Amino acid sequence: MNVFKRAAAFLPLAILLAAFLLLSLRIGPVRHAVSETTPNPGSWAIHVGDLPLNGLAANDSAGEWKPYPIESRGVMREVLPDDYRGYYWLRFRLPDLGGMESPRLFISGFQHAELYISGERIYEFNTDRPGFRVNKYQHWDLAKLRPEFSGHTAYVRVLQDDADPQPGEFRIVDKSVFYENMLRRDLFRVLFMVVFLFLSAVSFLLWANRRKETIYLYFGILNACAAYGSIGRSYLLLLFTHSDLAVYLQDVAVPVGAFALLGFLGQIYGGGKPHLFRYGAWCNLFFGIVAWIAAFFRADLYHFIIDKMFLLTSVLIMPVVIVLLVSDYRQYRRRESIWVFTGCAAFTLFALLHYIEVNVYPFVGALIGRYPFLYYFQQIQIVFGAFLFVCCFGMVLVLQYTRTHRQVAVYAKELRANNEKLLALDKLKDEFLSRTSHELRTPLYGMIGLAEALADGTQTHSSEESFRKLSLIVASGRRLSRLINDILDHSKIQHQDLSLRRKPVDVRQAAEIVIALLEKQAERKMLAIRNEIPRDLPRAWADEDRLEQIFFNLVGNAIKFTELGKVTLQGGVEGSSIRITVTDTGIGIYEDETDRVFEPFVQGKDAARDASAGTGLGLAVTKQLIEMHGGEVSLKSKPGEGTQVTLTLPIWEKPLEEETSGELRIGEAEESGFGGSTNELAERIGVPPLILLVDDERMNLEVLASQLEPDYRIVGMQRAAEALSWLDAHPDTAPDLIIADIMMPEMNGYEFSGKVRERYSEAELPILLLTAQFGPDPVHERILPGVNDYLMKPISRQELLTRVHVHLRLTRLNRSLEQEVQHRTAELEETNLQLQLSMNDTIRAMEEIAVLEERNRIAHRVHDTVGHTLTASIMQLEAVKRLFGKDPTAALDKLDTAQSVLRGGLESIRGFLHQLKEDGLQNELAVSLHQLIASARETADIEIDAHIGSMPDVGPLHKKVIFHALQEGLTNGMKHGGGTRFEFTLLFHEKVLHFSLRNNGAPYVASPFGLGLSAIRELTAQLGGTLQINAALPDWGCEIKLRLPFSAA
Repeated sequence: MNVFKRAAAFLPLAILLAAFLLLSLRIGPVRHAVSETTPNPGSWAIHVGDLPLNGLAANDSAGEWKPYPIESRGVMREVLPDDYRGYYWLRFRLPDLGGMESPRLFISGFQHAELYISGERIYEFNTDRPGFRVNKYQHWDLAKLRPEFSGHTAYVRVLQDDADPQPGEFRIVDKSVFYENMLRRDLFRVLFMVVFLFLSAVSFLLWANRRKETIYLYFGILNACAAYGSIGRSYLLLLFTHSDLAVYLQDVAVPVGAFALLGFLGQIYGGGKPHLFRYGAWCNLFFGIVAWIAAFFRADLYHFIIDKMFLLTSVLIMPVVIVLLVSDYRQYRRRESIWVFTGCAAFTLFALLHYIEVNVYPFVGALIGRYPFLYYFQQIQIVFGAFLFVCCFGMVLVLQYTRTHRQVAVYAKELRANNEKLLALDKLKDEFLSRTSHELRTPLYGMIGLAEALADGTQTHSSEESFRKLSLIVASGRRLSRLINDILDHSKIQHQDLSLRRKPVDVRQAAEIVIALLEKQAERKMLAIRNEIPRDLPRAWADEDRLEQIFFNLVGNAIKFTELGKVTLQGGVEGSSIRITVTDTGIGIYEDETDRVFEPFVQGKDAARDASAGTGLGLAVTKQLIEMHGGEVSLKSKPGEGTQVTLTLPIWEKPLEEETSGELRIGEAEESGFGGSTNELAERIGVPPLILLVDDERMNLEVLASQLEPDYRIVGMQRAAEALSWLDAHPDTAPDLIIADIMMPEMNGYEFSGKVRERYSEAELPILLLTAQFGPDPVHERILPGVNDYLMKPISRQELLTRVHVHLRLTRLNRSLEQEVQHRTAELEETNLQLQLSMNDTIRAMEEIAVLEERNRIAHRVHDTVGHTLTASIMQLEAVKRLFGKDPTAALDKLDTAQSVLRGGLESIRGFLHQLKEDGLQNELAVSLHQLIASARETADIEIDAHIGSMPDVGPLHKKVIFHALQEGLTNGMKHGGGTRFEFTLLFHEKVLHFSLRNNGAPYVASPFGLGLSAIRELTAQLGGTLQINAALPDWGCEIKLRLPFSAA
């Protein structure tokens, strides 16, 4: 196809060449003989100076007349004085005119001339009212002769007012034959002009459709200038226009054409130095404009600008342009450069031939006698060169178009591929939303159902049955928290909002912690978990909490998809990295899915059929975390044989001057500002509580101490074993509270807590563990027997002080009387209830505000909301577990509190799902509205009569307003009005969207709008619409009406 397009570019050239050959062979040369003759050369004479018009014949014998060899070149320089300004006369004898039908005298080459025969003025041009806007080189005219003038003497009066006198041209012609010869002479000029104008018009049309493609504009201007230059030097222009001004201004096309040429080249070669072409182009356009203006005021200035200034500028610019073109061709080898050079060479060659023909030697004229068709070539040499020049530049456009077409084809292919990928991602998103809805809804419904069963006073439950149900509620809360954390981690990684806190980490110890957490899950399936990571394995340079998250995801997946067999962890050194392998004997993965399972929301075929398979984010987050550490992850698997996941982590390189690893003992604590000695603390009465800090990082100890001092006394230890030794050595000065990190060498936080519990009970000495937020929720997974609470890294001072204060207060309460304990507990429960109510109000406000905020912040806010809600509910449930056997009434009250909190959490999760599904509004408004209506019918057991008319393709803001207006109206109608039947109508009529929602609930009472309706009212006002709420309608209690203007165009 491209071959035909390139061939089409040569079509104008082929047509013109064929026409040239046909016309030159079929049409004879210009006819002479009796139809055209030159006045007798020997009769010519010249008189310098003016003569009286009366009695011209009486002056023939005067001595001022001198012979005038008209056929001699440069004759005017010989007979006229230098810089002569004034009149002079020419005379010659007319031949016999009887053989011509319409004799005429052809006169050319003069700016001001008159013809007198027998005392009668036969012809006048530009003498009565002399003007300078005449191109004497191209001006011609025919003076009418009568047969009786045969043999008479003709007198020509010429006004010379410039520095370039011309001998002129005189021929006796027959009018009809002259016009025929003129048409023959200028035929090819006309053909070239038509071709140039056609190319110019096509280029201008292309530019009009593609304004950014200015190369077409430049090419159109170039062709227009070529057309003007082609017809400007023909006789036909003056014959049909009778305007000397049109001929006079033809030289302006030269600088304008140079402007178009440099602009054209700048579009092709402007990638490196576009300013050089741009400056050159605008310089030539400036000359063209100045020359055009000067042409109307002074002819000498007009010719000076064209002949001198423009020529000088071109001599300076063109070498630079040539150097740039040659340099570009050497560097890039563009085919466009070959065509540019070819066009320039062709134009230069024919311009040079034209110059030789006109000013040096008329070589073509010498060959016309033998080859008559060369007569036409003599007239169009430079025009033919311009035509070849334009054709070559047209080929440049063809090459540009071909390249652009290829690029468009490549882009189209990429676009199709991206579109297919987007469709696949959209499908994955829908599947993710569906699975996430299931994952969120299922445990929440289960938690609510179990809580309602426990709170039902009509049923009796054994302690064992109650404990089992409470355990199921806690497990469901853990599942919800893991899902929220996966979503949040994926969002943070996607937005590069996740940072690592690296330090040397014991890989085997991190694996042991994860195995301890997942051991019960494996025991239920009778699976063995083996940790074969060597104890002497070098430490990894990693974030300990994220490494634990990686292990939890990999080992958790292995347990989930393994029914029989074992899960094995192995490790070793590979170069400068640590290689860790997690192997299971589970269902395996198909080979074509091994790479895709690490993509977000993607699951294997067998996993996707499992109802408990999850959302498909765990492995994606794992891979991203490993890559953030600078490692790699790979997977090998066979269906039915198991899966092996291998990951690498960088080895920690020990610095040359390593800090001493000694424990921070009591004396060191005193020197570093951690507090006084133990003996002094023990002897003081009424001093602040004593807190024991245990962390292997000295910096962490200093940070914790700075946050707790001076309200508390601090003792810091860097080893768990040293802390136990200190407790044994000071039994009478036991600390009031212990804060310990989980990840410590030799003995981790869980093991340390177990050792402490061998000495002190939970009521006597509370323990807070330090951990980090990641996949498995630390609240549920890590509060093991012996641990009172946890602190999330990074730790805020306010939260730290609050937690410490609460646990110390609880310790004092446990040491007081039972009545005081109950009194304080009641106060604490009241305070906690107020906090929960305030938290629910905050949740609803945050959900309303989140409608107008970025999608990325929704995940953060929902995480905080769900995390606090679940934490509060589980705290209540833990209290139920402690009080169930002692005080059933108080336990049931706490179950009611937990139930209300869980319902609030369900409402929050629903709001979160609606926010996640807002992407659906970008596709089809009617579909999203029907889905919302169907969801309301299913979950709220209400009746909704919906009428949705044909909708135009409205914008995202219109969709958002309509969707949230329906959502808010249904919610308020059920919640505040108690409505059970709704009527919803949405129509588009006369460029206005009409929204109406009625309910049969209580009549609307005017009151300030809440956050939801306020946001809808503001968005409606932005769209130029109105929001109206009506009350006390027939058969209806309330109606919400929206009018939103929208133009379908």
